[in-house]
Amino acid sequence: MNTSKKTMLLIFVFALCLTLAGCGNKQCNLTVIIDPVDAGAVDQVILPLAKLFTSGDTVRLTAAGNTGYVFDHWDNDSKDTSNPRTFAIGKDMTITAHFVPAITGRIVGEQSHKGLGGITVSFSDGDTAISDAKGYWFKKYPPGSPPAEPLTVTLATDAFAWESHFPAAATASWPAEDLLFHFEGCLFCAKWGSYGSGDGQFLVPRGIAEDAAGNIYVGDAGNHLIQKIGADGSFLAKWGSYGSGDGQFNNPWGVAVDAAGNIYVADSLNHRIQKFSADGSFLAKWGSYGSDDGQFNNPWGVAVDAAGNIYVADWNNHRIQKFSADGSFLTKWGSYGNGDGQLNNPCGPAVDAAGNIYVADSDNYRIQKFSADGSFLAKWGFAGDGDGQFNTPWGIAADAAGNIYVADTWNSRIQKFMADGSFLAKWGSKGNGDGQFNNPCGIAVDAA
Repeated sequence: MNTSKKTMLLIFVFALCLTLAGCGNKQCNLTVIIDPVDAGAVDQVILPLAKLFTSGDTVRLTAAGNTGYVFDHWDNDSKDTSNPRTFAIGKDMTITAHFVPAITGRIVGEQSHKGLGGITVSFSDGDTAISDAKGYWFKKYPPGSPPAEPLTVTLATDAFAWESHFPAAATASWPAEDLLFHFEGCLFCAKWGSYGSGDGQFLVPRGIAEDAAGNIYVGDAGNHLIQKIGADGSFLAKWGSYGSGDGQFNNPWGVAVDAAGNIYVADSLNHRIQKFSADGSFLAKWGSYGSDDGQFNNPWGVAVDAAGNIYVADWNNHRIQKFSADGSFLTKWGSYGNGDGQLNNPCGPAVDAAGNIYVADSDNYRIQKFSADGSFLAKWGFAGDGDGQFNTPWGIAADAAGNIYVADTWNSRIQKFMADGSFLAKWGSKGNGDGQFNNPCGIAVDAA
């Protein structure tokens, strides 16, 4: 953003105003300032046509940049990017037309939750911007003038902050073109639930999943049941009770939904998986306590791929098991340790659109990525509270674009990564305010 303050006063109409509070029926002054000087011009049209401004006159100002400049915004009582701008004269007024260099090399941001406006966007080099009502903001860099250090961009309201990072330049020509930041899900939207055992109340909610219709399923571990919630947070249904019978639970943890709308639950302390229809009708179960194929020792996470295969994070057996939709054992991988492909109390898992499996390797403080057959592909993270570091991550999810979201449980935050593990963003802190968390466990991504 050009910060020079050279100005030129353009007095469209000058007449002596006899009152301080307003012009009443008297003539009024309108002063227009061009910033920086010679960067552009402002034409004025008075509606209805008149030679003098009086109280109630409607004025339309149109700004046009000179060569090398473009109009940016008006500034009087508040920042306004509309061009032309129409307003009523009610008193002596001064308005500034700000222009900026018409260069490439912008960092452009967009909030995915439109219509909010007023979100403060700040940069680690000291600049700030305010997003408009459509959720857009930008920052300009002249070509060949990159930030000296990696740039941190923060979106914030009074109660919530979200950060993203952009690396410092690798070449003197940086940046050669506009660079887009698209902030997805970065702002607090809604919350529901409270402590208790009533409908829509929770006692240690753990897993969470969403079906194609946008309904939410929550593993309410302390109440030993599954609750079904509408996308707006309205209570829809619940099923389950404490026990080991069909449809009963003992500390249900992970929840997953297949393409047909069937629900899979990691019934942790019953050491089994249960399958239900969308209305909670019991369909099937498999598993028992042990370490053989198809047995479990506290299964915590469950996920479903596009083919209907089921992946289970077998917590205390330190492995992932893969099953067909009817519970038939297919394969397994992992053993106790911290080497590539080894696991220490795995949670998650999650499956991306390409069929890759991501596991929150909780007590190794990292994420591991595998192919559908269990071949090790990548890993990232270690213990800590910095960007890309974890403190016992439990939940993990993948969006349609391949981005990975991690519930960084004991850091009480969410972290977002690219599919290769590159850090993108983080949000949240410990607390009970909007956008804060107290040891988040499960995480799910909706179609939006």
